[in-house]
Amino acid sequence: MKIADVTRKQLAKLKNYTMTHDRSNIMVRKRFWFLLIIAVFIFGLTQVLVPKAPAEDAYSDIRESIILFGRVYQQLVGEYVDTIDPNAFVEAGITGMLRSLDPYTVLLEENDRDNLNIITRGKYGGVGIRIGIMQDTLTVISPIDDTPAQRLGIRAGDRVIAIDDHITDGFSTDEAAELMRGIPGTEVMIRIKRPGVDKPMEYVIVREEIKVSDVPYADFIEDKIGYVKLSQFTRNAGDELRTSMENLKHQGMTSLIIDLRGNPGGLLPEAVSVAENFLEPGQAIVSTKGRNPDASEDKFAETPSVIGDIPLVLLVDGGSASASEIVAGAIQDHDRGIIVGTTTFGKGLVQRVFPLSQNRSLKITTAKYFTPSGRLIQKVDYFDRDTDIIIGAPAPSEVPVENGVYQTDNGRPVLGGGGITPDVEVKMDISSYWADQLLRAGAFFNFANEYCGRHPELRESSQKIEITDDVVQEFREWVKTSDVDISPEGQPELEELRILAESHDQITELQGALQTIEDAINAWQSEGFDRDKEFIRQQLAREIQGNLYGTKGRIEASFEWDTQLHSARDILRDPTTYSQILTGEDLARVGESEEE
Repeated sequence: MKIADVTRKQLAKLKNYTMTHDRSNIMVRKRFWFLLIIAVFIFGLTQVLVPKAPAEDAYSDIRESIILFGRVYQQLVGEYVDTIDPNAFVEAGITGMLRSLDPYTVLLEENDRDNLNIITRGKYGGVGIRIGIMQDTLTVISPIDDTPAQRLGIRAGDRVIAIDDHITDGFSTDEAAELMRGIPGTEVMIRIKRPGVDKPMEYVIVREEIKVSDVPYADFIEDKIGYVKLSQFTRNAGDELRTSMENLKHQGMTSLIIDLRGNPGGLLPEAVSVAENFLEPGQAIVSTKGRNPDASEDKFAETPSVIGDIPLVLLVDGGSASASEIVAGAIQDHDRGIIVGTTTFGKGLVQRVFPLSQNRSLKITTAKYFTPSGRLIQKVDYFDRDTDIIIGAPAPSEVPVENGVYQTDNGRPVLGGGGITPDVEVKMDISSYWADQLLRAGAFFNFANEYCGRHPELRESSQKIEITDDVVQEFREWVKTSDVDISPEGQPELEELRILAESHDQITELQGALQTIEDAINAWQSEGFDRDKEFIRQQLAREIQGNLYGTKGRIEASFEWDTQLHSARDILRDPTTYSQILTGEDLARVGESEEE
């Protein structure tokens, strides 16, 4: 029998015993309970640490720290003025302990592990819809192609009001996902409220194995220039990307754009698998370096490139992280392609998951990522460097030079200091505060749902939807009459000022000034539609096309105004420019021409 099983039985007996005795006996048993836990914990910790043979003083420090923690815990639980929930108290202690480290070392609950399993397995049992919270309601963001939900006609914008016998009011997306997922072949009932339809609609859906797609789009943006959107790195990313590129190559592709923007990363093996599609055997992809020897290794390409030496551009931005940065760093360091966009996120820490119990696991940062040229991908500010939690200074090889210069295979200078700096920086247009408020409120998404509901004929047409001035004006009137919660810039401060004036009996004296400010804010809000008209048109195109044609429609709707994509296309159109960037010649002129 395992020691953990013995311990659980002993603790159960001890708990029953203490409930039937007086306070003095309870305190004695509490002390025994406490000492037993400490003994088992130290024993287990020793078993884990012995093979690594740390110094004797490290053992002493560990024992003293555990005993101190146990004594503090015992005294507080036993003597604090209010009754403390022992489980919640321990979890709070663990949370505080982990918070002193990097943001990726965390305690995983059961739902977190389920999401992690989806990434590692690349599939799950479910119905095939992406859900979010819009106006405090569970909403279908989009059905996934070729899944039960799509085949039965569930649409983007449908409000999920019940799942089986559970009313979803107040549900989180995790709670809803837990109910909708299940064993393939089983049934789940989903009740929805569709914009433009009076009565709720019920769907009884048979769950299937849903494969997570890492490549939501792969096609040509123009003659012979391929475009592939890679959205994440689950278990199938490398194979899925390889298949997509082979299909495009067979159709005559002569150059390629890989879009990694907004890709948060995923699995290290899939980052390696994706990078192998562009590199030759023996070329370095990434190195991991950790405190323990088994956390340090070098990864190399092992299979020939799928597309040979076809010209390549990678699109990145501040949302490209982790595995995306591994791929971009390897492509850049080996001069295999050109990186276009803005500097990536800078997440270069490696995590491993260690099971703790049936419902909990601990995800621990165990190493750091380095590109082939030696650049540390992680930004240097992942924890407070003034902390005394971390013992000793990092090795010199692990300290990135702030804005330090490294070299690619061709001798081109590339910047270190965290993240991947693009070869050609192209910034997207920055939206205004007013436009951001509309986005955060889900105004474009909600209007698109209602608009498509009022125009069912749109679903019968395969033509691209033109966002005319009349559609923009219809959206403007809809915002005025809907319950979209948008707060103009300055409005919260104005309300605070009004409350302050009332509390000091100054409202009469300040009423005129307050009204002047409010009129100015309202005028600014009204002018926002004219000021951001083009941005509004773009967002409406994305959401209406997305509502009608899914992810493919949403992506294609953005091509017209995507300045980063246009820059990548222009570089691939000009072989001379492409070559000059990769050899480091006349790079400043290229960058200037992109900004004009």
